[in-house]
Amino acid sequence: MRAACRHFTVSNCHSRVIHSYGFTLIEILVTLVLISVVMGIALLRLDINSIDSRLQQESARLVRIMELADQEAVLQAREIGLY
Repeated sequence: MRAACRHFTVSNCHSRVIHSYGFTLIEILVTLVLISVVMGIALLRLDINSIDSRLQQESARLVRIMELADQEAVLQAREIGLY
């Protein structure tokens, strides 16, 4: 036992060695909270981008419909209005 303890003090040599395997519950919970926050932020960003993209698509669609209505009014020589 003395050969194994030559690098340690006497008090450390006689104390019990505790091996730590795995993670504590606090470490796991903190990691899960951090992952949840990052995922939440990412999903909110994706949702906002999705709404903006859809709004742009629908506004472009409305412009095309109004242009088509204008062309139809010219071809039919009549007024077309939006309600």
